[in-house]
Amino acid sequence: LSKKKVKALIQIAEEVLKEAIAQGGTTIHSFSANGIHGLFQVSLYVHGKEGQNCLVCGTKIEKKMVHGRGTYFCPSCQKKRR
Repeated sequence: LSKKKVKALIQIAEEVLKEAIAQGGTTIHSFSANGIHGLFQVSLYVHGKEGQNCLVCGTKIEKKMVHGRGTYFCPSCQKKRR
């Protein structure tokens, strides 16, 4: 990545992390930590939305098991690199 792209990536990551922290993180619906429920999961574009259309491109969201964990992705927006 170029220095410009790295700088932009860091800025976006910081913004997302700040918003996630402000909303209590991303927790499952039945979990609460110190009385704070993780509301950031409502903002997620892909996780838990298997079979629904991607909000960016309209392609169906897929779910694959990776090392025993469910991984959700848009096969159009999140292409596998070789």
